[in-house]
Amino acid sequence: MRCPRCGKELSNDTDKCPYCSQRLAFDNYAVSKSLDNERQKQNDRLKSIYLTISAVLLVLGIIFSGACFYKYNRNLSRYKASDEYLFFDNLTPVYDGNYWGYINKSGSIIIKPSYTLAFSFSDSLAPVCTDKNEYFYISRAKKTVLGPYPMTLSKVSGFYDGYALVPTEDNKVLYITKSGNALGDSAFSDGRPFKNGYAAVMAGGKWGFIRSDGNITIDFEYDETGDFSYDGYAAVKKNGKWGFIDKGGHTVIDFKYDSVHDFVCGLCAVHTKMGWTFIDRNGRAVTDEFYSDVTDFSPCSLAGVNINGKWGFIDTTGTIKIEPRFMSADKFMACDMAVVKTENGFGIINKKGDFVMNDNEVSLSLYDDGYAVFSNEDKTLYGIYDVNRKRVIIKPTYRFISYDRTYYYNTFSRYKTF
Repeated sequence: MRCPRCGKELSNDTDKCPYCSQRLAFDNYAVSKSLDNERQKQNDRLKSIYLTISAVLLVLGIIFSGACFYKYNRNLSRYKASDEYLFFDNLTPVYDGNYWGYINKSGSIIIKPSYTLAFSFSDSLAPVCTDKNEYFYISRAKKTVLGPYPMTLSKVSGFYDGYALVPTEDNKVLYITKSGNALGDSAFSDGRPFKNGYAAVMAGGKWGFIRSDGNITIDFEYDETGDFSYDGYAAVKKNGKWGFIDKGGHTVIDFKYDSVHDFVCGLCAVHTKMGWTFIDRNGRAVTDEFYSDVTDFSPCSLAGVNINGKWGFIDTTGTIKIEPRFMSADKFMACDMAVVKTENGFGIINKKGDFVMNDNEVSLSLYDDGYAVFSNEDKTLYGIYDVNRKRVIIKPTYRFISYDRTYYYNTFSRYKTF
C-alpha cells in the first residue's frame, strides 16, 4: 500500500509511515488501495492509447512506403514497357544468313533457324514467317498457336496488353487476342500495338485511338501520333505542330513544337526554332538551355545532350553530370549504362561516366537487360556481350541479332537489306 500523505510504498502490516510519520488506520489503507487501483487503471488506459497510436503510425508508415515504392517503380516501368530488352522469355531471334531462329542467354540454339523472318517473343508467343509467305504465332516449343496470316504491306506485332496487330488480305490491320479472336468489328488502314490500354489507329488518312475494349475513344483528327506513355500523355501532330493530349482526348500542352519525344518520368524533350529543351507535364521548361540534339531521360535520371558538337549528360534539373566529351551518345538504358562514341570507337559507360566496356567497338547496341550486341571489324557478323558479367556470350557469328521489338513492316525488300 501507499502512504496517503507522501505516497511512498509501504508494507501492508505497518501502522506508521517511516518517511513522514503519518499514522495509518484501516480506512487509510483502504484509501491507499483505492488510489493504487485508480493509478493502475490510468496506466492501463495510457498504455492502450500508446499502443493504438503506435499501430496507426506503423500502418501509415507502411502505406506511405508502399506508395513511394509504387510511384518509383511505376516511373521505372516505362522502360520495362519500352520493349528494349534483347531477351524476351529468355530468347532472342538470330539470322544465320539463310533463316531465322532463336537462341537463349547461354548462346545455345533453342529453335533451329528455319523461318524467313522471326521476331521477339512477347507474352510467350512470337510472330514468324515461313517460305509460304504466311505469318504464324509460335510458342517456345515451336508449336504453331495462331495463323496463318497473309504477308502483305501491312504490319504484324507481338502481343502487348493482351492484343497483337495482324495484317488482312486487303492491306489493312486488325487486333486479335491470344485466342485468335478479333477485337471489335473494324480493320484499320494502319495501327500500332497497344500501350497502357490504348492503341493508335488510322482511318481516312487521320490518326485516333481505341481502347482495349475496341471502342474508338479519341476521334481521327491527327496527322501523326505517338503512344500513351505511363505519364498518361500522348504526343499528337496537327497542322504541322506537335502537342500533347490526355486519355480523354483533351489538349494538355498546346500544338507549338516542331518535334517531340515521349514523356519519361514527367519530362519530355521538345524542339523549337531555338533547339531542343525539356518540359514538364505542365508544359513548363525545366532548363533555360537549348541543345542541338538530345536523348530521352533514363528512368528519372540522366539525359544525353549535344553541346557544341560534344555529347554529355544532364540530370532532371539541367545540371551537367557527365561533361560533354563524346562524339555521340545513346540514352541510358534501364540497366544504368549507355553507349557512347569516342575517337577510338563505341563503348559503354556507367552513370559516373566511367567506361564499363572499352571504347574500341566498331558497332554496339545496348539493351535494358544489360546485354550488348557487337560486330566484327567489317560489321558482317554479330555477337552478344553480357556487360554486367563482363563476358562474351557469343562471338560474332550471326548475320543479324534481334529485330524491331514493337512492330514490323512485312516486306521482302526490307528483309533483303540485312
